[in-house]
Amino acid sequence: MENREMNPNPDQKIDWDDDSGEIHTVVDKYKITKEDGWQRNNAIAQHSIVTGNQHQSNMRYVKGTQVGIRMTTDDYRMVIPAYIIGTILIIVVCIVVTFVWLPLGVFFDIFGIVWIIGLWAKAPYTKWRNQREKLKEQKTEWK
Repeated sequence: MENREMNPNPDQKIDWDDDSGEIHTVVDKYKITKEDGWQRNNAIAQHSIVTGNQHQSNMRYVKGTQVGIRMTTDDYRMVIPAYIIGTILIIVVCIVVTFVWLPLGVFFDIFGIVWIIGLWAKAPYTKWRNQREKLKEQKTEWK
């Protein structure tokens, strides 16, 4: 028995790249049970599907009901903090590796700089700005 709640309108395709200011969010809730109680761990199974590794050696079976949620959004209020946290983590790793072993640290520093530049260069600033403006408009209409 599998109970999944996904996109409320599955026939409607979501355009994640639009600059209209619309905020798109898809919530995937699941509650999975099997008759005998034993089943593959859904979190590991989802990871193997995303990575393309169908024959993952550490696939675990669990007994009971699995309940979970996965959310995908382009809301700038959630995405920008993730970008900032990711950038800080890359900088911290580069600093730590540089202090531990300088030659490897230099390599990590170069890789980190390229990664950060690439991450922020591809950021959808126009989309975020339009979302902010649309939220401001809605806020003034509600008052």
